[in-house]
Amino acid sequence: MQIKTNEDKYGVVRKANHWVVAIMFIALLGVGVYMTNIPASDLKWELYGMHKSFGVLITLFIAFRLIWLKFDNRMDNSKLTKLERIGSASIHGLLYLLMLIMPISGMLMSMAHGYQVKVFNLFALPMLVNKSDYLASLMGSIHFYAGYFAIGLVVVHILASLFHHFVKKDGILRRMI
Repeated sequence: MQIKTNEDKYGVVRKANHWVVAIMFIALLGVGVYMTNIPASDLKWELYGMHKSFGVLITLFIAFRLIWLKFDNRMDNSKLTKLERIGSASIHGLLYLLMLIMPISGMLMSMAHGYQVKVFNLFALPMLVNKSDYLASLMGSIHFYAGYFAIGLVVVHILASLFHHFVKKDGILRRMI
């Protein structure tokens, strides 16, 4: 089991982070859509609390990943066409950006509404902004539209992975599994 990536295979740290973040991110997107469309209830508020907690957690995983990428080796993508390299870099870059925008806008939205962001009821994040209807609305819009854009990008990412695995048969998906 290799820790760092080499030209043929991703390292265990990068793989584990990828799959943990992927599962959490997809779950957070799904729960986010679901919880905003159900009537006010104990379940809804419990989902909001868990959504916020996992949002904070995923932010830490993404921060770790961005730091780890500075020390990890690069995968050899020379077998990809120029268009595939551009597409891959664009999709990954946008996903990283959205995985930062989503939790930050969500936390700021909650705080601007006057609600603390409690992390698994163990502690609360400091209130970074004062109550502000304008900021809450702005962050809510960013969170909403970024979420649906992220859903689209996740679908494209999955389809591209499946295309490489089943059509091109180039081993890209196998290297991440």
